[in-house]
Amino acid sequence: MPPWGGMGANVGVADVHNLSWKLALVLAGRASTELLSTYDLERRPVGLHAAEESAGRAGRGGLVSVGGGAGPGPAKGPRAGPVGYGYTSPAVANEPDAPAGPGTRLTDGRPGTRVPHVWTVEDGRRTSTLDLLDGGFVVLSADPASWTDAAEQVAADAGVPVTVRLVPGADQPVEGAITWSDAAGVGPTGALLVRPDGFVAWRTVRSPVNPTAALRQALAGLLRPS
Repeated sequence: MPPWGGMGANVGVADVHNLSWKLALVLAGRASTELLSTYDLERRPVGLHAAEESAGRAGRGGLVSVGGGAGPGPAKGPRAGPVGYGYTSPAVANEPDAPAGPGTRLTDGRPGTRVPHVWTVEDGRRTSTLDLLDGGFVVLSADPASWTDAAEQVAADAGVPVTVRLVPGADQPVEGAITWSDAAGVGPTGALLVRPDGFVAWRTVRSPVNPTAALRQALAGLLRPS
């Protein structure tokens, strides 16, 4: 990993973050060993992409270029990070028309991308949607009533905790920011299923006819990928 941009340590930490929860589930007998193979599928392309961006910041003599070198440079936009990335693997219910990949910049609610950060107001206090995550499987929705019973049943069947969290004021922008519904690409009854590493595993624009069956299928596909 070239040293420019300080990406090596970030890639290493993200590697651990990606692998640790998968190891924990497999060792606990809650997931199949095939889940471990998604570590390489997800992280190798991201590592290569980061290395290429890092190397692109160097000039002909191998020294860092103040002007950004020949690399693509940071992405522009309110929801774009300097080194955005996404995952395409069996541990993600990728949407066929717009699968995420190592060069993905936007956090737009697509499966395989990070949960979008949106400011919300809960009990009069400004809160980020990222603060709704708890390091486990989380269902984020503006209408938790549509998902609570389904999550409890699916969690009991799979032996894996699944928490449902309300996204308050999903259609009310805070300080002129984008709303949750727009940022996540879901309607009032829609939801995101978030993995323990903060990446979206599955998305539904609206509550399906049978939320329990839909959520069960999504979680099973993640825990026992084929």
